[in-house]
Amino acid sequence: MLGGLSIGSAAPSAHASAVETLYFEAESMVLGDGGSVRAADTRTASGQALRFAGISSATKYGANVSGDSVEITVRARARKGNQWPRMQVKIDGSVVLDRKVRSVSYSQYQAPISVTAGPHEITIAAVGGMGGPATLYADSVRMAGQSTEEPFSADAPSLGVYNERMYNPPHIAGIDVADNLLGHYPKVAMWYPNAAEQWPFPTQACNYSVSRGALPHLTWEFFGYSYTAIANGNHDSYIRQFARGAAQFGKPVLLRVFHEMNGDWYSWNLGQGASAHKAAWRRIVTLFREEGASNVRFFWCPNEGGTYDRQLSAAWPGDDYVDIVGVDGYNWGTTYGAWRSAAQIIRPKYELLTSWSTRPFAVGETNSREAGGDKAAWIREAFLSDSGLRSFPRLVHVTVFDANFGGYSDWRVNSSPEALRAYRSVLANLQGSLLS
Repeated sequence: MLGGLSIGSAAPSAHASAVETLYFEAESMVLGDGGSVRAADTRTASGQALRFAGISSATKYGANVSGDSVEITVRARARKGNQWPRMQVKIDGSVVLDRKVRSVSYSQYQAPISVTAGPHEITIAAVGGMGGPATLYADSVRMAGQSTEEPFSADAPSLGVYNERMYNPPHIAGIDVADNLLGHYPKVAMWYPNAAEQWPFPTQACNYSVSRGALPHLTWEFFGYSYTAIANGNHDSYIRQFARGAAQFGKPVLLRVFHEMNGDWYSWNLGQGASAHKAAWRRIVTLFREEGASNVRFFWCPNEGGTYDRQLSAAWPGDDYVDIVGVDGYNWGTTYGAWRSAAQIIRPKYELLTSWSTRPFAVGETNSREAGGDKAAWIREAFLSDSGLRSFPRLVHVTVFDANFGGYSDWRVNSSPEALRAYRSVLANLQGSLLS
């Protein structure tokens, strides 16, 4: 949905998706002779943009395009003079995009193209409407092609881990702990950036995660924020800052926001109103788009049950604003109710959410306690049995929650030697990749 790479689908046939064939930012563009300059611009993902301050000012870039391209996207904004400036983009001298730029905030301007792989010359120019103090800013250029990819198979979902040592910055220790415990680095590493404390985008930890072969899965926690304030733009500055950090990181990131919103245990619960939740979610996604963070995939993830279940349908943001749907669910054993299998926990929300959405499905958090049954058997059935999570055809990913809350909720993967052996077996068998 948001460009670049696509999340795997469990559909039975191959599908077409956008594949990035070229991306560059203002810092790497070669300046032309007509008045364009590189200028500091706090509104960009990188901090600099090309500034065109005169009629026919232009810049040219010699680019080696890695694959056939069918679409070009330029991220640009403007300051109005006597009229809004017009931006023209050429490839090898032919105009492919000619558009008035009518926004003081960055927007993406797209056009279909037909460009083969190989060397090409790209020109960006301000060709009119530059009277008075009008100025055009261009931050980045992206070209994308079509690729037919094999979809995700439910026989090989990816397995992720949250380890309790990942909670506080720099998060890195928990990634290594998971590897040491399980004998492999998980395919996804999950942790919880704290919006209430204005944590910046965790570039260092994300780079470390990727270097170990794990996709970063960030669960962004907005303690104390109101949906209405977010939707009204009161927190745009921080959200844009985080989005710019994600855009600069540039590699795929899974971002889970307002998780378990149907429960009553988080401040972002649906007691604030379903329509307010939807508006806040869409605001965040829109800001990320405006900041060029097309590498971010948004994960909408209620709990398997909660006080506000009946408000979920009204809160659903829609497929245009969500890349993956899913659920959190735990087997609490006989501590609260009865022993339940993973399939029993997940199936009701799986059936509900996949009836609303065409997006792939994931389990954001799960695990089992020891009390009331055989945890090792629960693990093997959940991940390796045809009657477990494999029975969900659109399942592409599961994150295991590995933490111990003071002993009363022991979700550790090594809560017993038998549980650890079971999880080691699971990780050795589940080596799928979340992104196709």
